[in-house]
Amino acid sequence: KAMPNADGGRQKILDYLKDNDLTITTLAVQYSMARQDVTNILNGKLKNPQANRFIARVIEDFKIR
Repeated sequence: KAMPNADGGRQKILDYLKDNDLTITTLAVQYSMARQDVTNILNGKLKNPQANRFIARVIEDFKIR
């Protein structure tokens, strides 16, 4: 079972990137992750505890509300 609001969190991150002219590549580099992994997490193809932790961490780090 997914953590609550993982889907909402994904959308919030995507909106934040768009609003701030940031790319998924930038995010991937920042977190030392493969761009494709970040893409898959943010488009919902990759759903696991690690993906949920990544979403939570990005939201926390960027103070996305």
